Amino acid sequence: MTERDRIIAAANEAIAAAPDASARQVLSTLLTTLLTKAGLYKGFNYAYWLDTGHAAWIAAGKPDDNRSFIGDQSQVRFY
Repeated sequence: MTERDRIIAAANEAIAAAPDASARQVLSTLLTTLLTKAGLYKGFNYAYWLDTGHAAWIAAGKPDDNRSFIGDQSQVRFY
């Protein structure tokens, strides 16, 4: 595991452990800024989409509007 992998894992753990959506949004903004300044930011995706939503969207025939498959937008995962 690279140092970047460890940092991204810690960032994802911090967001997942945050007590509410407001705290997750603050952490996400802070972590995005820090990762960007360190040259480590490569994007994020929504946790529900990654875990469940994408498969449900495909099963639903890939409708043009995928917003109902994204889930809580404050729960993100960096990659």
